[in-house]
Amino acid sequence: TAWNTVWPYRIDYGAVVAADFNKDGKMDLAFSVHLQGIRVFLGDGKGHFTDSGKGLSSTDFPSRRLAAIDVDGDGYPDIVALSEGPAGPGAATTIYGKIRVFLNTKKGTEWKAIDAADPKYAVGGDYLAVGNFNGDKTPDFFGSSVYYQAHNLLFLSDKKKRLTWAPPPTNDEGKIVPFLSYYAATTAGPFSSKKLDDALVSYVRFWPTSLDPQIASRPPLETIVGIDRITFVGDVPQRVPLLRFKGTRPISGMASGDFDGDGKLDALFTRFEPQREGVILLGDGKGNFTRAKTKGLSLRALTNYDVTVADVNGDGRPDVIIMYESANETRSGLQDGSIQVFLNRGVEGAAVKSEKKK
Repeated sequence: TAWNTVWPYRIDYGAVVAADFNKDGKMDLAFSVHLQGIRVFLGDGKGHFTDSGKGLSSTDFPSRRLAAIDVDGDGYPDIVALSEGPAGPGAATTIYGKIRVFLNTKKGTEWKAIDAADPKYAVGGDYLAVGNFNGDKTPDFFGSSVYYQAHNLLFLSDKKKRLTWAPPPTNDEGKIVPFLSYYAATTAGPFSSKKLDDALVSYVRFWPTSLDPQIASRPPLETIVGIDRITFVGDVPQRVPLLRFKGTRPISGMASGDFDGDGKLDALFTRFEPQREGVILLGDGKGNFTRAKTKGLSLRALTNYDVTVADVNGDGRPDVIIMYESANETRSGLQDGSIQVFLNRGVEGAAVKSEKKK
């Protein structure tokens, strides 16, 4: 069936979320656009979209990651977006803070932009997690960063000053977000508590080879990839290691879902090292994880920038969706990018793969 869809603007790659921003019962779309900014298109339910960008950073906030969530509690979905990092060597991406909130006003027809991250913080990448980390009604954020050693990625809402966020006071001690790293895929959810979310954070850590070994001896692995769980149950956030392995390529996607149907949240991530694979970690609801034995969840060697979890076939189980980019960077080469859907067949069954070429 041919789709006669009309877009107000042509856009580059990035990310997209669907939400009913004007609450008319018809789904609308928000895009974070590479080297451009944020755009919102209001849908009429018939494939036609109208630009609704007043107040958005449409041309001065390059981004490849955003989320739709009600930030101010007025019942309308707002937008949270993360800067994608520098636009080029030595080039600044934006004059604003690198995590921005766009508040939905006048039923999706106007937006009010505020900085969730102070402009002094070098946060920016392809991954953003939204969760309830401190127990108030305002969402908190955990970003990623292509800036080395830019560890101020956690932004908690101020319980006294509304719609204000800042890193926790103890973050600079290195006990919450690991030092000496680049920070990639992340997700959030109630992995250890029913009242608060945890953040799962992935990173690539490099030991400083210029450091005098008489001051600190070199570790067995000078470059590692890791995933840590950051919990907020106690008085101060705590970082709990989940896994470490030798590698230099970051975790390329992370998501969560109850894959085994036991009522406790699980995690999924994709990686290239030590081999190309998707890994499911089954949670026990107390912050502990066991690797699941999976069948059929075999990934292509192509790069993926994220992974999506959704119930594709309506059977009540979370399925896995992965989109790959083509191996060739020019149009004259083979365009072998694709979208794979892995259907969840339950604990004893195998994941069944369906694939649609792009």
